Amino acid sequence: MKKKIYALLVLLMAVMVLPVNAKSLDAFQAGENVKLQKDIDSTTFVAGQKVDVKSTIKGMIFAAGQKLNVAGANDYAFVAGQDIEVKGMETRDAFIAGQNITIEESSIRDLYVAGEDIEIDSNISRNVFVAGGKVTISGKINGDVYSATERIVLEEGAEITGTLTYDKETKVEEKGAKIGKKASYESTNVEVDKETVIVSIIMEKVTACLAMIILACVALFIAKPFFQKLEEEEKSLEKSLVNVGYGVGVLFATPVLAIIATIISAIALMIPFPVVVLGLIAYGVAIYLSAIPTAYYLGNWFLKDKINNKYAYTALALVIIYLVRIIPIIGGFVTFLVVSFGTGVYFKSLLPEKKSK
Repeated sequence: MKKKIYALLVLLMAVMVLPVNAKSLDAFQAGENVKLQKDIDSTTFVAGQKVDVKSTIKGMIFAAGQKLNVAGANDYAFVAGQDIEVKGMETRDAFIAGQNITIEESSIRDLYVAGEDIEIDSNISRNVFVAGGKVTISGKINGDVYSATERIVLEEGAEITGTLTYDKETKVEEKGAKIGKKASYESTNVEVDKETVIVSIIMEKVTACLAMIILACVALFIAKPFFQKLEEEEKSLEKSLVNVGYGVGVLFATPVLAIIATIISAIALMIPFPVVVLGLIAYGVAIYLSAIPTAYYLGNWFLKDKINNKYAYTALALVIIYLVRIIPIIGGFVTFLVVSFGTGVYFKSLLPEKKSK
């Protein structure tokens, strides 16, 4: 779990140091130091080295950075970074991933949090799902706590009205907290173990989706010509299948060409081997980021009339894609189409434009 957290943070930090000069947009702000104090009537995205959010947001808040301070009210909160302080926030559900995380004086319905050092001193109306190194609980949780941490510290005054479920290897320190019931993985039944696995899968999908949304926002901001061209492209099933066809060709042809190029490089030294390696890296990156142009294309096609914000409808399309991917069999087919379409779009962008007669 910790390796996944660190991988996510490295990815997000890499995004943060990209040379982005932020343009003032209410719903999207990026830069070295970002302060958001204005109330916003839509889903909002903020990213930077230092991020300070103190706004009432009528929608979801997506925030990522090295150091974050998040407060105010919103519908749902998605926060990722290195040092995170959530203080005085009101939200339905919060999804938080980082290294050092403090959540205090906040009102949250369900809390999903993963990190190295986590402190929870807030009123959680329902359940807490926590994973990582150490978690310290000193607030009131009006439901269950599912923990996959190495250490749990229950401070005096803490209260868990439901069941605290934790791994049998977890070190638990109680300092006078009130707990409805305790159960370790070793002593629980198969149904609880399945529930723990499901929670783990949900956390993994949420962090992956959050990372892709942040990458999509940055890509939309710094690669405007690419997305402008995609926006102007005809929206039809026939056109979509053409992009999928390009993508399928690239997906199957690239490994074959790489093998041939490697053999030629070894025998005749006609193709420098580093070129082959760089090509395969670009191939992998295109596959990983294929969901971004796919989500933008679909959002622009089906959601633009209802959501007049490219960041918002792209993010919503990504959420839908990740949800559908969870469905057995159908999810695999959809993933193939998404990867093929996105890869096809990237490939087409490299082709010279046809000159109009």
